[in-house]
Amino acid sequence: MSIVQVTDREEVIGYNCDELSLFERASLHSNEKDKVIRLTKIFIALNGATGSSQSVVHPSLAGFFSFNMNNRIYGPLNLVRTRIQVYQRHTETSVRDLDRVIDDFNTIKNFWNHMVISTERTGVSDDPDPISYRTATRDFQEMDLKTLRNYEQYTGPSWIQWFKYIKDGFEELRIACEENEENYTQGWIGWSFSFLNPMAWYRFVANGCQPNSTVAENNGIMRDRVVIPKRNIALCRLEEIETANNAFSELVNNLEDEKRFIENETNRQHNPLNLRNTQLFKDSTDRLFSIIRDRVGRIESDSLGAAPSQNIIPIEAQGQAQGQPQPQITA
Repeated sequence: MSIVQVTDREEVIGYNCDELSLFERASLHSNEKDKVIRLTKIFIALNGATGSSQSVVHPSLAGFFSFNMNNRIYGPLNLVRTRIQVYQRHTETSVRDLDRVIDDFNTIKNFWNHMVISTERTGVSDDPDPISYRTATRDFQEMDLKTLRNYEQYTGPSWIQWFKYIKDGFEELRIACEENEENYTQGWIGWSFSFLNPMAWYRFVANGCQPNSTVAENNGIMRDRVVIPKRNIALCRLEEIETANNAFSELVNNLEDEKRFIENETNRQHNPLNLRNTQLFKDSTDRLFSIIRDRVGRIESDSLGAAPSQNIIPIEAQGQAQGQPQPQITA
């Protein structure tokens, strides 16, 4: 299995605004159409094919970001969680045990800050030339090579900067579609004089010999059916990553509070109150671990777990075992 199977799929490689009919695509400006195709492919490589439904994702539908989080974040986080679950305030090694948990968690948090949410480095830009699908996937592969040991060597855009690039790109397309829709909407006087304009005839042929009213309508269709849903998915993913980041920050506070509590010897005594407070600490951290996992998303090898209506483009999920049904996920 390749690291991101979805990027090798024919549906992604050959994507051509497939949500639209041939006649609807024919009336679109080539610049907007090419940008939609390019951004959609990059978005699928980044986020996978299941849109904003990321709580449980089949590996054949997952993107580079999900694989990176599963490979770099969740394993170490699970070890930290396990140590917290066996931690007890009243043991002789409680202070040392908690210090080890804090050190390991801070390493994970620093990786998260640098690779996922940092906005201090230069973001993604189409200047001077638009970023191609191949260039983007190559950058994602470079990001995936960074581990908890060498992440500080990475100087490129963070994951959240890539999501922001996608969101901003589709927002620019929304504005362009609305401008085109307005420009091609005209009264009967403008329609009559357009026959005297050679450029109007050129646009008429370039738009598949479709009248301006149809071109205006098709730009609105592309905006509503293709551009806005993808922009909203990117925006949703940005908000989910921010929610996970808030959970990380709250975990830092929980660990610091617990460390401060056990510095007082009274709080390390074996009594019902300390046992209860220790369990409250464990429950609180476990809740925050779940928020991080569910908001960022995780990969499940034996379950699709994807909401069909949220797919970025229609893609069929691959069965993992021979003879396993291959459910069709439709847009």
